[in-house]
Amino acid sequence: MVTITNHTKLSEIILANSDSIDAIAAIAKPLEKLKNPLLRKLMASRITLSEAAHISGCDLDMFMQALIPLGFSFDQEGAANEKEEIEKKPQWLLTIPDDKISDFDVRPVMDSGDDPLKAIVKEFGAITDGEVLCIINSFVPYPLISLLAGKSLTFTAQIGPSEHHTWFLKRFCEVNPSVEKTLGKALIMDDETSFAAALANFPEPAVKRIDVRHLLMPAPMQTILDALTGLGDSDALYVYHKKVPVYLLEELNETQFAVHVLNLAEGDVRLLIYKNG
Repeated sequence: MVTITNHTKLSEIILANSDSIDAIAAIAKPLEKLKNPLLRKLMASRITLSEAAHISGCDLDMFMQALIPLGFSFDQEGAANEKEEIEKKPQWLLTIPDDKISDFDVRPVMDSGDDPLKAIVKEFGAITDGEVLCIINSFVPYPLISLLAGKSLTFTAQIGPSEHHTWFLKRFCEVNPSVEKTLGKALIMDDETSFAAALANFPEPAVKRIDVRHLLMPAPMQTILDALTGLGDSDALYVYHKKVPVYLLEELNETQFAVHVLNLAEGDVRLLIYKNG
């Protein structure tokens, strides 16, 4: 019997019993991506059971019902203590003056199909050290929390069924919005000449091309990750995108993929992705 709580990582659950992949994926459609090996590798080590419940819009009881038959037991007391700890606002948020907190509701941006990340980074860069930016969204922005983890203190609370507030207290450091510094050495920002040179390393039959410019979030990222799942060691994926996909690049930074980015024009970004080494 394996004991879990709402803070147990999905990767720990899967490691204990691989049948949990299908069991969790069957709970809700957003969780079906766990069946994809690459998506599972990216998601499972980062997401807890509680976070999976938020993402899928499901109650933790549904996860308990799916996992208990597989030999898992749920620590109700531990989960309650964790929940109480999470919901208790930290001292820095309780004591900061209201005029030092800036609210930014990104739901209209999300509803329009746009990625609010660029606007969020701009808003965060505009506040001074010791001030707070409160992001209002319909879900917990886990990738954003990860992105700003080294630059801020964070706290998240669920205000309503589809309203989450995440507060970011800016620390005494500068936010550098440049993608190449946020990510790793496997990201290469190209001009047209260097991008063409990188592409020339692959014969045309080895280059798979996809266009995600017409897709709404989060379909572009999922489509690209799906395509990378079957990419051969000597192949490359050529992506037509309408923006630099920071969340995707952050995820790929922890994999074996190298990424060339060509910002050709407004609304026209090209990516060349292949296995590095």
